[in-house]
Amino acid sequence: MPEPVVHHLEVCVCDALEALDRFKKFGFQLFAKRITPLCKQFVLKHGEAVFFVITERQPDYVADSTWKKVQDGVVSRAEPLTTLCCEDSNTHEVDTVFNLAFSVKK
Repeated sequence: MPEPVVHHLEVCVCDALEALDRFKKFGFQLFAKRITPLCKQFVLKHGEAVFFVITERQPDYVADSTWKKVQDGVVSRAEPLTTLCCEDSNTHEVDTVFNLAFSVKK
């Protein structure tokens, strides 16, 4: 059975544009971006490998309770594919690697 390989790392940051500039100094290039009411995300690649996803929570995310709803004790978001490491706090204070995705073959 083949070993899994790392597909990408996701980093939750305070300032996505600053992080993007830092990664570019190491040869990473912007491959894709997504900006939604909840977050800004930038996908970086180096050569053919997609390696980093930079995620920054939009400032109004916590203040805007319309994006979250609680039903039977379960919190759901209007944007189900976005995961933020700082969802339960009012501010994001420390840049953090919080998501490691593997690519596996059957």
